Amino acid sequence: MTVGVRDDGTPDRRHVRGKTEAAREHKFKRTDLTRMWTGDGLMWGGDAPRLSKVPSPKSQIAKFPANLCRRCNNEQGQPFDAAYDKFAEYVWNNTDLLWRSRHVDMQTIYGTPWNSSVVDLARYFAKHIGCRISEGGYAVPDTLATFMDGGEMMTDVQMVLFKERARRKLERMGRRDGLDSRGLWLGPASDAVSKSRQILTMYSSTLILAHVGVLYRWEEGTTDADPLLSVPTCAVTQAASAA
Repeated sequence: MTVGVRDDGTPDRRHVRGKTEAAREHKFKRTDLTRMWTGDGLMWGGDAPRLSKVPSPKSQIAKFPANLCRRCNNEQGQPFDAAYDKFAEYVWNNTDLLWRSRHVDMQTIYGTPWNSSVVDLARYFAKHIGCRISEGGYAVPDTLATFMDGGEMMTDVQMVLFKERARRKLERMGRRDGLDSRGLWLGPASDAVSKSRQILTMYSSTLILAHVGVLYRWEEGTTDADPLLSVPTCAVTQAASAA
């Protein structure tokens, strides 16, 4: 865990071992990787100058460093993972429909009642955001942890669903050539750090499945953000790029 900043400006990290070993969360869900799996496997890029082969859907390549307690990642996180799996399966099976649509019907995905499942979906994304922040060497904001522990909707994190034209174009090009070129994407992170306090004050990035993604932004002190809309149909905006 990161407990502060050393005199030389580097993060002061401490290894804490409790009764339960820390667990490694997937950067991309194993269910997503399994859905995409072919006999040739998958390729991973972004962490190194060259592409590397993912040997299996359980590969450590596609995981964050160990930064979650096993209870958080297993028992507590199971409803979050289940909500994401339903969302991801719907997106993967309805890419053409979603490209033409201006919203995602959460009631179609989760049935009635849908409200608690959308909150669990937001908590899955909150877990992902926290893992990315931790991977970057920053302390995870308390509001993220409180929200995942069952707290009220976060007011300092905005989550917006969007469609990316470049990914959709890649899908159509692959289909024309007889290939399934849909993929999973992590956008580059944008962050801000207070020079005087040496703490993270803003963090933003994207997580994209096929051409449908979630753009998230945490900013210290914000009080009016909404992690996904609290209505049955979440609007999906079009974006020229994920940046």
